[in-house]
Amino acid sequence: MESQLKKLINRLIRKDNAVADDTPSHVPTDEVIAIPSDEPVTYAQEERTHIPFTSALSSSHQRDVMGESKLSADAEAVIHAINSFAFRLFQQRQESAKSRCISPTSIVTALAMALAGARNETAAQMRQILSLPELSEARLIAAVGALQDSMIESAERCGLTYRVANSLWGQTGDAPRESYLRLVRDILGSKYELVDYQEAAVEAAGVINRWTSEQTRGRIPEIIDPEMLSPLTRLVLVNALYFKGAWMVPFDPGCSQEGDFFPAVGTEAVPVTYMQDTREVLYGEGTSMQIIELVYGVRKPQAVSGDDLRTPSEERSDGVLDGGELMVSEAPPSPSDHAMLFLLPRDLAQLADLEAALSEEAVADWRRSLVNREVQIFLPRFKTEESMELSDLLIEMGMALPFDDVQADFSGITGTLDPDRSLSISKVIHKTRVEVNEEGAEAAAATAILMALGCAPDSAPPPPPPVFRADHPFLYMIIQRSSGQVIFLGRMNDPSR
Repeated sequence: MESQLKKLINRLIRKDNAVADDTPSHVPTDEVIAIPSDEPVTYAQEERTHIPFTSALSSSHQRDVMGESKLSADAEAVIHAINSFAFRLFQQRQESAKSRCISPTSIVTALAMALAGARNETAAQMRQILSLPELSEARLIAAVGALQDSMIESAERCGLTYRVANSLWGQTGDAPRESYLRLVRDILGSKYELVDYQEAAVEAAGVINRWTSEQTRGRIPEIIDPEMLSPLTRLVLVNALYFKGAWMVPFDPGCSQEGDFFPAVGTEAVPVTYMQDTREVLYGEGTSMQIIELVYGVRKPQAVSGDDLRTPSEERSDGVLDGGELMVSEAPPSPSDHAMLFLLPRDLAQLADLEAALSEEAVADWRRSLVNREVQIFLPRFKTEESMELSDLLIEMGMALPFDDVQADFSGITGTLDPDRSLSISKVIHKTRVEVNEEGAEAAAATAILMALGCAPDSAPPPPPPVFRADHPFLYMIIQRSSGQVIFLGRMNDPSR
């Protein structure tokens, strides 16, 4: 009996510690990737449009939230920078007819690697624009590294896949300062490799692209075009981020149906496939928009105990356990610390106002107003890819100095103020890919937290569930629930493309 118990415990441990990357390809619900290279960012403060948002239910029905974030003040400051960056960049030079997607977490991570080597006015400008306190280079990189590690550990604990990889690609014969390399290598785990931009730019781009593709499971096969490189290129910084999660309760593909989606006022409808279900989710509504928060799920093994010990292979053919055995089974799913928010304006004319109202404070307030409620959901399947060169956009937002090839000061990277060896940022390249569909790991139930926190009197019939029909452009975010960190932020204008 003791040996059987040991075998069972070992099986439980192996299954519980299984790496999320081993999840079969048919399991995920949502896949997302994003990558930038040499990064900086900036924006001018703008007045925010206020959109009143009232909860669909009373405040006594507030939702359960994940445990409070236990991050350092430095790490919290980096989260603030990531979220501020997300909304400011998203609101800059909008193209309302086009779908958009960015990963502020990916961009700011790469930006932090550049900021760690910036000095004097260049560093001060970058910190000011990101609303970062005046941290030393070591404290900044330590905070970014702590967030990176925390996110990876949280995802693995919840059965999700969250992969982050950083790299520096230097010019052969012109290596960066050793103290700078130690900082980004030791704390961020950044890969450092020399390539030849002067004599073999095509080969250099190929090496960087192969690394990027590998880190993103082939979803971003190319981040650098050889034509972007020149004999003056000395360093390329790349951050690769890959996220994959399964809905706590997957949508049934058998319930998905074709329907019309209306991309813009005055345009013809396009056919899309709608995932649909009626279920309890975190929900809120106001006069101008609706929000739902779909949570990714945690699935862990559990033991069913009895008088005897048996393995799953000793189960009776009819699926009933003989004599009350102990066996391994999959527990009902419970919510993870990651979720996807969908923000749907009541009509197309309100999308611009909704985007203008985005801010860290507004999103936090909206999320606090969400309650558990049964909702009839119609959500289109979609896949979107975007490639952006952000340099001009960032300069317009106010960050000109890091791009100035005369005045930029990255002497923390070069170790010298010699103008012949000075560095400036020439390009900021960012690519993303997001896919949302019905699929997810099979779950027996989704009742752990998706329960009403209150109910109507018996004498009154329950109100009909609200309808969340995303048949026109909407916004979406992938977030960490406990910290509020925005990992991806996008606008879906046309799921048919």
